[in-house]
Amino acid sequence: MLILSRKLVLPNATVRTINDQTHPDLYFALRGGMNNFGIVTHFTIRAVPQGQMHGGSRIYSVDKREDILEQAYQLTTTWKNDTAMAFYYRFEYDQEADDFILGMNQEYAHPISNPPPFRQVNEVPFESSTLRIDWPSNFSVEGISPSGGRYDLCIFTLNPINKTNQY
Repeated sequence: MLILSRKLVLPNATVRTINDQTHPDLYFALRGGMNNFGIVTHFTIRAVPQGQMHGGSRIYSVDKREDILEQAYQLTTTWKNDTAMAFYYRFEYDQEADDFILGMNQEYAHPISNPPPFRQVNEVPFESSTLRIDWPSNFSVEGISPSGGRYDLCIFTLNPINKTNQY
């Protein structure tokens, strides 16, 4: 699915039609800006055929957090214009192991194993992996949590202070 334009109510109560021609910076920012820019009241989309894609999850031990945070920073800066790429990472509590783990989900809209944006993060040693080329519907099954799961959603901005990896 490709979003062609959005009707947006800005914080000052004005309504704007946002697309790549009228407001290209805001159009780009709305890709991942959630509700930070206003309220979307309408959008125009174009459906596109979806074939197989690269995706899945990797689980890392918590001692790899600095490596994963650095790679997340690189993905959001160096690869920010690659619209085929998406990722998210999370800290989870593993009840069986009585310990925390770190997970990263990767999505790449083309059926390419180890696509360029993820090559560096895929070099970090991991505990388990479900990365593969598959149909999008099959990846959705992985997101089903067992009963008893608890969630604490936190959204934050990563802003490295200096080159010594102090955050």
